[in-house]
Amino acid sequence: MTPRERFLRALRLKKVDRPPVLSPNQTATVEQMDSLGIYFPDAYSDAHKMATLASAAWEQVGLEGIGVPFCQTVEAEIFGLEVKWGKRKTDIPEAPFKGYSTPDGVEVPENFLERGRIPVVLEAIEILKERYGDEVPIMGHVIGPFSLAAHLANMEKILKMSIKNPVLVKEFTNLGLEAIAEYANAMLDRGADAIVIENMFASVDIMGVKGYVNFAQPFDRELIRKIKGPTILHICGDGTKIIDKMIEPVPPA
Repeated sequence: MTPRERFLRALRLKKVDRPPVLSPNQTATVEQMDSLGIYFPDAYSDAHKMATLASAAWEQVGLEGIGVPFCQTVEAEIFGLEVKWGKRKTDIPEAPFKGYSTPDGVEVPENFLERGRIPVVLEAIEILKERYGDEVPIMGHVIGPFSLAAHLANMEKILKMSIKNPVLVKEFTNLGLEAIAEYANAMLDRGADAIVIENMFASVDIMGVKGYVNFAQPFDRELIRKIKGPTILHICGDGTKIIDKMIEPVPPA
């Protein structure tokens, strides 16, 4: 089996010759950057550099999968948050923000796929697909709806909001769902084999089981339903308490 065939069969719970060995999360390390001479933020402004740095997971380390982009700030930036690149060229970018008070002040940008770093990410996927074809699986990374809401409203504030005004939390979380789905499907159209939903702020370590079930799971399920291809849901922290919720079958659209 090729790594791509093995990966896709494993995702569909079909028989494989052995487990695929890869990381669905970002894999760019300082050592890879040094060896290639490709660093942040250049790897975000040039599709060829992004593709080359991402492919080091396979070419240098032997991980049987390649994914882009390398952070969870692409969507947040398009919604108006300023990205901080850090003092070192190896620092992962962040999008710190004091938080919108309500979703009323946040607009979903028109022509979402043409904004910010999204065109670079989509071009990088096309390059990777052309370069590796059916040999190595290509993964597109998007942010989870609740994590985007936490960017927009501020994590500390949204946790307080979940107690004082839970309806508002759901409005924030629903805000970016369609845009994320559009972005994910564009990745699939460009050649991605699967979409990784990185919902790091939905961690049980942060919001507990009830918090995940009430404020993140329904939107994760709806996003998965809208994505027209295989998905991997990643949530940081100890996921054992919610694994049954994460893997509940999603009804077709």
